Amino acid sequence: MNTTIKAIALAAVIALVAVTLVSEDSSAVEFTSGGFQYETVGSSTTNVTVVGWEGDSSEITISDTVNYNNRTYTIISISAEAFKDKANLTTVDMSRATHIESIGANAFSGSGVTTVTFPSSLETIGAGAFAGSKLSTINLPDALVTIGANAFEGTAITSVSMGSHVTSLGDSAFSGCTSLEEVTISPGVRNLGESVFSGCTSLKTVTWAPTGTNNHTIGDSVFSGCSVLESFVIPDRTTSIGDSAFSGCTVLRDIAIPDTVRTIGANAFSASGVRTVELPDSVTSLGDSAFSDCRSLTEVTLSTGIDDIPAGAFSGCTSLSKVNFAEDGLETVGTGAFQSTGLTAISFPEGVTSIGDSALADCPSLASVTLPASLRTLGDRVMESCPSLTTINVAEGSTAFSSVDGVLFGNGGNALLKYPAASTATSYEVPEGVTSISAAAFDHSLNLTMVDIPASVTAIGEGVFAGCSGIREILIASTELTVADGAFDLSDGGEPVSVEIFTDLEPFAESAFGDGVTVTYDEYKNYGIRSTNELLGDALIWVVVAIVLGIIFLAISVRKIKA
Repeated sequence: MNTTIKAIALAAVIALVAVTLVSEDSSAVEFTSGGFQYETVGSSTTNVTVVGWEGDSSEITISDTVNYNNRTYTIISISAEAFKDKANLTTVDMSRATHIESIGANAFSGSGVTTVTFPSSLETIGAGAFAGSKLSTINLPDALVTIGANAFEGTAITSVSMGSHVTSLGDSAFSGCTSLEEVTISPGVRNLGESVFSGCTSLKTVTWAPTGTNNHTIGDSVFSGCSVLESFVIPDRTTSIGDSAFSGCTVLRDIAIPDTVRTIGANAFSASGVRTVELPDSVTSLGDSAFSDCRSLTEVTLSTGIDDIPAGAFSGCTSLSKVNFAEDGLETVGTGAFQSTGLTAISFPEGVTSIGDSALADCPSLASVTLPASLRTLGDRVMESCPSLTTINVAEGSTAFSSVDGVLFGNGGNALLKYPAASTATSYEVPEGVTSISAAAFDHSLNLTMVDIPASVTAIGEGVFAGCSGIREILIASTELTVADGAFDLSDGGEPVSVEIFTDLEPFAESAFGDGVTVTYDEYKNYGIRSTNELLGDALIWVVVAIVLGIIFLAISVRKIKA
């Protein structure tokens, strides 16, 4: 037993001594030479990394080796933050450092460096390596494999050409480079990460032709804010285009989406200059506002793979005049999907079951809308502020909606949903049996002067008659009626309007009228009966006419007598 214990103790001592010796042999050596601070790397006794700089020169040259204490060390890397915030440093030459393989994170960030010559051996540029520096010119070496996140963010470089060996391009690698005009991306890069070139406001041309059979992705905000980007070819085998990928690319006119793309993210092309959009059948997911505010977009062709047009997908596309729907597949149209577009007519295909709030609102040229028989749900204010609307059609066979003389009804005819604002009629009688009038149902119907509401109506929604500045008389036969705020805001912020309401109900709350509306009330039965003051006024006119005619007759008679 004692022998065993002694053996174990001896082994422990030997192990401890061995560890101590290894630790002593592998401890890093630090030294300073020529203003550069060095440190040996790992267990090596001959390889060093540059960890700092104590000099004040504006130009430095980093060599392949450094001699210290009669020993030669090989420089293999630049460590993280080695030259960070060195404002006086302007020029770095590493062309002789043929063993340097990596530049660490933030190594030159915030420095005054304007020109750098990379070593031919360089394989990795770390995250933020030159971020915020004054770097204006770079020539990336062919051996380079990795460009880290934010590596050149906010620099003044004007062009970038990557060698064929680059395979990794980090997020925001060149974001905010406002002087960058031209980029050639390595064919070895499979995916463009988030915000790689975002905010490059001078970037005009980007070339990317990846090789191999792998799929590719374009990340979120890759070219967001590249306001002068003129051309970009989305490569074949691209499967997804991220959120805001091309947002704000206002001069990007033509973009072809390959038939491998399955997903287009939210705001992917918002506020871009695209003129036509043709989605291939491979696209099955379209993000909110994907093409919103594309002011030059004139025509859209949707794919059979799209079953949902999301909220705001094409909102603000003021030149959009034509939408080509696939024959089948589409089921839902989201909130504001075509709001504020230049559409003149739209016919939703069979299969659509739901159209969201304000889907067609604020379309100044929209004259005709056709709803499919399959439609079951229609949101609020779908066609609000469409002053050119003349007719609303419902396909035969619909059980949820109907159209009578171009006026849209729902709920078995009990709800008046929308009156076409451009109708030439000057008066309208709401059909008996209607129980509710939906929000904005008559908004901006400028030709109307009189509206007759039957006793069956019990609810009038918000803004029903907003902007109907021509209405002078409203007849309300209802004995019970709920009136929402702004229901009778005939002025809608425009010129003052006076209206007379004939009803047996108590006066409505002030919130039902806008500031520019003056309202008077009379009993419902008195409509068409002239008031006493009107009758007296007419009588007075006739008396005056009779007197004038009498005077003329008398004058003529006197002349004849004298003659």
